[in-house]
Amino acid sequence: MMVEEIATPATLDAQIALFLRVQRAVGTRGAYARELGIFASWLGRHVATATLDDLVRYQEYLRDDRHFAPGTQLRKLSTLRACYQFLVNQGVIARNPALGVRLPAKRVVRESRALSLEEIGALLHAIPRASVVGLRDHALFRLLLGNGARISEVCAARVGDLDTELGYPVLRLSTTKNGKPRRLVLKPATHAAILAYLATRGLVAGAEVSGDWRAAPLFLATSRAGRGQRVAPGPLSRRAALARFTHYGAIAGLDARLCHPHILRHTAITWALVAGADVASVRDMAGHSSLATTSAYAHSLDDLRDNAALHLPY
Repeated sequence: MMVEEIATPATLDAQIALFLRVQRAVGTRGAYARELGIFASWLGRHVATATLDDLVRYQEYLRDDRHFAPGTQLRKLSTLRACYQFLVNQGVIARNPALGVRLPAKRVVRESRALSLEEIGALLHAIPRASVVGLRDHALFRLLLGNGARISEVCAARVGDLDTELGYPVLRLSTTKNGKPRRLVLKPATHAAILAYLATRGLVAGAEVSGDWRAAPLFLATSRAGRGQRVAPGPLSRRAALARFTHYGAIAGLDARLCHPHILRHTAITWALVAGADVASVRDMAGHSSLATTSAYAHSLDDLRDNAALHLPY
């Protein structure tokens, strides 16, 4: 079935919806849907009708008009390429028009530095622990800084994902970027912060009282009532978590450019390598699909340690 001959708009919509459903990770489905919607708005017609010329013009628009970084261009164009290949495999279109677009190169490690130990201390010190929300935030940021998990992965965790294995406290992540479950081994301070938060929140939210408490979100949203000092039954959103980071970062005196989603993850990965953890174990902690991604961090550290300036005799 070729789009120019048989496929109706309803058929195309159904196939796009199927493409999104077969993505294993919830985050990937959402990201793909957003990118397809953005492209459709720019194109002005159904994405399945795009030609190579359309995609070349779209790449020029991303690069020259929007001035997106190569990594952002790559993400957007890769989404389109994956979607078109799916439609080809389904027999909906004859060829993948995105294959003729040269994808931009992407730097694996985007940040030039991680938070320093002093900045980490200032960030954690900026979080008050007199309320359940403060205890939640303290536990959240200790977890992000101590294990390098993605914010979306942590926000999707449930109370029942906390466990103990051979005496070590662990958090099992089932909603991950690549769809593969991952186990985080928690440091004592992180585990204690989570337990302190959980011990307090039940008295305030009552989320565990009704239904299965193990299925309750590990990190609850902030209630609009109580001037932001109470929690609500729903899960904390990624956007809300980032807003808390920006808030505490300002109190801690962090450079505003450092208060972005990836810096906490970047910090945990970098300091794990500095402390002597091997690349393979750091990859497992971070959930990188490829060892090459983690190795890029190690190479950056080696470049600093082996810099010629450090060998000068004066």
